[in-house]
Amino acid sequence: MPRRNLPDRERKPPPGHSRVAPAIGAYIRLQRRKNRLRQDELAALAGVGVRFVGEVEAGKATARLNSLEALLAVFGKTLAIVDAREEVTDDA
Repeated sequence: MPRRNLPDRERKPPPGHSRVAPAIGAYIRLQRRKNRLRQDELAALAGVGVRFVGEVEAGKATARLNSLEALLAVFGKTLAIVDAREEVTDDA
């Protein structure tokens, strides 16, 4: 049976990978830099380890949602379920 060509948003990521992890990591890195924080400073503010901050910024998929929520809370953000769109941007 021929393989159906699906748009990127409909393809499942390979095991251990995530579509949103790189976007979240880029957002965390951007906000950290905007606020002139080092990774260790952000980690201390969020109550997480420096290694975790680095992993998130690198786009590593993680199941530690509570730690991810703590990082986002430093910048006044939270995780939410939203309808999927072609492209999601956040200039905040």
